Amino acid sequence: MRTTVTVTDDALVAHVDARDASTDAGRVRACIERSQDLEECRERVADLEQQAERLEREKRLILEQREEHSQLVAAVEQQRTLEQERAQAGLATRAKWWLFGRDEDD
Repeated sequence: MRTTVTVTDDALVAHVDARDASTDAGRVRACIERSQDLEECRERVADLEQQAERLEREKRLILEQREEHSQLVAAVEQQRTLEQERAQAGLATRAKWWLFGRDEDD
């Protein structure tokens, strides 16, 4: 198959280094190869963007899990503190708490 293309020398030289190809056909081949390289780069960029999005989703999930974990730890520590206070409280204080509820000041 033979294809004829008319391109100004300035257009070819602007896109292909003269060392890469010394003939017009060589310059055209170099342009085609360069366009193929660019397409591979575009595909790689698309893959990296997908990977970045996946990592961002994973990061958000980890941060959400960390927040949930922190809240659970705080609740457990609060419960532990209440249990320790109950254990150390006297019988009269525990009876008062049972009858009237526990004030923040207690």
